Amino acid sequence: MTARPDRSAEMAGYRRLAAALLGEGRSLAAKSVPAKPEKRTGARYISRSKAERRMVIKVGCRPVDLRFTSAAAVQRRTRKAGSMGCNDYERNLILVVRGLPESTRAVTMMHESLHDINSSYSMDLSEQTVDTLATSIVTLLRDNRELADMILGRKA
Repeated sequence: MTARPDRSAEMAGYRRLAAALLGEGRSLAAKSVPAKPEKRTGARYISRSKAERRMVIKVGCRPVDLRFTSAAAVQRRTRKAGSMGCNDYERNLILVVRGLPESTRAVTMMHESLHDINSSYSMDLSEQTVDTLATSIVTLLRDNRELADMILGRKA
């Protein structure tokens, strides 16, 4: 009889990503390093510092640093104007432009996470497929909170 591997750390990373995608609480600020206190405006938190917001997610068994940074920093890496995010598989890094509207931010985080999954498992997904999956998954989770809670283990 083989013992099942402990996947609690991996699941915690997925839960943090899902909570961020669903727009719940301050999950993204957990690893934030602001120089000054944050000012709350409605449901969003605005950092008064130039420090990047960041969190660590797990993709498979790899920790991936998810950072929120300037549009210029993302566009320097992608060499494309208008890019909202990028994935650097070799550096275990995902960059997302900070200040995006919540729905755009969620789809962008999912999109870049799917690129990382694509690279991890050599799936060879096209950009259009990644884009369609990202939008579809975020919409599915947002439109079906009870399903999202069940997937995250919050409900039986």
